[in-house]
Amino acid sequence: FAFGRLQFEIVKFRLPHYEKDGLELTEESDVINVHIPKSDIPFTVTECMLAYEKAKMYFSNGFNTNKLPFVCWSWLLYSPDEKILPETSNIVQFMRKYDIIEMEEYGEAYNPVAHILFNREKMGDVATLPQDTSLRKRYAEFLQKGGKTGWGYGVFFL
Repeated sequence: FAFGRLQFEIVKFRLPHYEKDGLELTEESDVINVHIPKSDIPFTVTECMLAYEKAKMYFSNGFNTNKLPFVCWSWLLYSPDEKILPETSNIVQFMRKYDIIEMEEYGEAYNPVAHILFNREKMGDVATLPQDTSLRKRYAEFLQKGGKTGWGYGVFFL
């Protein structure tokens, strides 16, 4: 279901166990998966929070708790990226909502950052990456210095 800037679906939690503040998730737990599609709606903290609130209203009847579990599996949750982005970055603000509980570096075969950020099938020669936006410039410079991209899986309760 799309609510503003984000899309949501109910899925099972992907890990055996997670607990925070007395709230527990297991592989049997339903969680609300968050997808961040390309959109004309700006990717801002405000737009994301509006989407979360709408999703909470929509899905709340299916959960027997007042704190709904949201999960996200995305390149936007790869915490080493915090080092290359400014504190005010919407990506950093999105990332900090989540407890990132699983991460992995992308290999050569598949790298969605190449596709999503640079509109390329594969990363290829990082010296030729486009740098026409501040985000592309930061990532291109990071990759040219040997940096790696990856994904993170995170949880937050709203």
